[in-house]
Amino acid sequence: MIVLCAVLIVVFIFVEQRAAEPVMPLRMFKNRVFVMASIIGFVVGFSMFSAITYLPMFLQQVLGATATESGLRMLPMMIGLLLTSMGSGQIISKTGKYKIFPILGCGIFAVGLYLLSTMTAHTSVMTSSVYMFVLGFGLGLVMQVLVLAVQNAVQYRDLGAATSGATFFRSIGSSVGVSVFGAVFAGQLSSRLATNPPSNATGKCSGKVLEESSLGLSHCPTGVESWFIDAYAGAIQVVFFAAVPIAVIAFVLAWFLPEVKLRTVTKDANLGATFAMPQQTSSLQELTRAIARVMTSDDRKRVYQRLADSAGVDLGPGAAWMVWRLHVHGDSSVSEMAQETKVDAAKLAATLDTLTKQRLALLVTSGVDGSGSSARLSDGGEVVAQKLRVAVRAHLVELLDDWAPEDQEGIQAAITHIAEILGNDARVGNAI
Repeated sequence: MIVLCAVLIVVFIFVEQRAAEPVMPLRMFKNRVFVMASIIGFVVGFSMFSAITYLPMFLQQVLGATATESGLRMLPMMIGLLLTSMGSGQIISKTGKYKIFPILGCGIFAVGLYLLSTMTAHTSVMTSSVYMFVLGFGLGLVMQVLVLAVQNAVQYRDLGAATSGATFFRSIGSSVGVSVFGAVFAGQLSSRLATNPPSNATGKCSGKVLEESSLGLSHCPTGVESWFIDAYAGAIQVVFFAAVPIAVIAFVLAWFLPEVKLRTVTKDANLGATFAMPQQTSSLQELTRAIARVMTSDDRKRVYQRLADSAGVDLGPGAAWMVWRLHVHGDSSVSEMAQETKVDAAKLAATLDTLTKQRLALLVTSGVDGSGSSARLSDGGEVVAQKLRVAVRAHLVELLDDWAPEDQEGIQAAITHIAEILGNDARVGNAI
């Protein structure tokens, strides 16, 4: 399998060099940020998932927690992860600096793994919770920052492949790590169960049987049960301790991660990238997500009011959105818009009534309560819509003005696509 893997890697490189649309463009490996982020992601994934995989096993087998209780006891790790993920994202978006976070994160993560390696069958719930919080605190400083660094370092044409590549290498690292540490755990457990077994560790309570399945452990004599739990705890301790030097390697590598200037639209860290699996996404999809994150951070009322002001039209934010919606989609009914945007039909009907009174929209059909009404833009409404179109494109150009000149052809196509998406914005409730 190792030989086959090596051969297929060579074949993969050969094919990718000649493919019109390569899965992973080899030019990305000339980008130092992508290379270092991928290596760090691989190493972090290698050590991280060993902890996440064996923590529930330790909590259940050694500390006696149920499956549900072990999940609840891991909440401190998730709390630490969420706190630092959100906190670091806010700091990065304000300062434009990110390199310090993976350095600190890998260091704290290594400390967390060491603390976990000291847990025994007598470790209290409070102590184990603190150790897991430290682990999560470190993880939250690393995971999403690596994706952010990659997104800000590659050309637009490689944005989708680079984003997927960063998570791909982390996933590969976790796969290799779980396999390696699984072998370490199995070897340690087998060795410990073969050393000085109690005299009554026979039959279904023998080390060989319990190693394959510990379901019958509760029916074994007390001495056998404590002997098995000590062996199990010792084996997992070795797994956690073996992951520490791997985390230290990630800490050292983090110092070599280049820090590049953050682009306006990709300066916000993607919280969803923390545990995301690799996905086949295009550069346009990644750019659309990035713009959505930027615009989601603003109140919708401010966004559409800013567009109306930029266009020089005397419209409120809700009316500006509806003009743009009718311009992009043509004739639309209130019920359709309510269903698509999850906005109350009565609010939409009132906004449409305002536009008809200003002669910017014409009723195609009218309903008794307004929900059955449908409309299209009048000639005057189309004039206003064209002004809004200019304002929308100007806003998007402002967000994307720091991409390299060679990316502009793709960027202009993306602007046209994203501008149309704004016409069906599902988060317009607070603008109307």
